[in-house]
Amino acid sequence: MKSSHSSLFLMELIISILFFSLAGAACIQLFVKAHVLGQNTREQNQAVIWSQNLSGLWLACDDNASSQERISFLYRQLTQDNGGYDGSVQMETDDDGVCLTLFFDKDWQPCADRDTAYRIVFSDYGYDAGSRLLHAEITCIKEEAPFYSLPLVHHPAAERGASHE
Repeated sequence: MKSSHSSLFLMELIISILFFSLAGAACIQLFVKAHVLGQNTREQNQAVIWSQNLSGLWLACDDNASSQERISFLYRQLTQDNGGYDGSVQMETDDDGVCLTLFFDKDWQPCADRDTAYRIVFSDYGYDAGSRLLHAEITCIKEEAPFYSLPLVHHPAAERGASHE
């Protein structure tokens, strides 16, 4: 009789351990998923904040400025804020327009391009005479894959002629 109670207790104990193991595995998966979601949210928030700041600086530029002048203005503003050139901001010219690239480490601190975890590429496409609009785009990149993009379109103020003065 004693043997049957012991084996029953042992079976019950094994089932309890199995149940708690499965519950623990499910909880660990939930914690990992929450961590990944939190990390993605932090990345998106930083991308949005930097994009808003850059777009505000871009809109603060003179409407009649060329793409090169607007990007130079952004470059000066960003390097002044960082206490001078530290390799975290680079300006380039390509076929589509002028680009400004900002480099960040894994904590979203400006860094030289060799230590980069994130990049923000600001492309100024200039004035489109057909639509009479200024075009630009901000793209946030992690590990060579874009994860956030903000197209910018600005309608510059029209120049007034002699009849409007």
